Amino acid sequence: MRSVLRLAVVCLLLSSCAPGIRYAFDSPLSNESFSARSGIFTGKIPSGWFTSQDSAVAQQLEAWLIRNDLSATIMFRELHLDTQAKEMFMDEGLEFLATLSKSFYGGDSLILVQEPEEFTIGNTTFCSYELTVEKKFKRVVVFTSGSRYIECEASTVNGTWNQASFSELCH
Repeated sequence: MRSVLRLAVVCLLLSSCAPGIRYAFDSPLSNESFSARSGIFTGKIPSGWFTSQDSAVAQQLEAWLIRNDLSATIMFRELHLDTQAKEMFMDEGLEFLATLSKSFYGGDSLILVQEPEEFTIGNTTFCSYELTVEKKFKRVVVFTSGSRYIECEASTVNGTWNQASFSELCH
């Protein structure tokens, strides 16, 4: 139950996915649920969104939510930490996880819009940051689910979807 509540909050935080609006609660949750491919968490789908189960396109994703108008996505990935990274996480917490997550986006076109910042809702702590990569806005929240490390990325999609759009999303 705690996983469902946690993911409901994360979905609400991310579903607006607009750079000018910081974590607006403008997308209520529907009664529909989604589950991670591995079964490590479940959550409610925001109204106006659907979940994709297309494993051929997004094999490495735990869950993939897409806005009905195809203008935005929310992707959940498990971050796999080696022993040293797990030790650093134990010492530094979620900000380390956010820094690690951010490093995967790398490249010269990365612009950090919002530094990683922790926030707590109920008994759960999250860490979020915002960035643009090649002029595409992304909002990322990292958290733990049991003993697993999860990255949740919301991003907008510009223009018409094509195969390259799907490939870019699943870097």
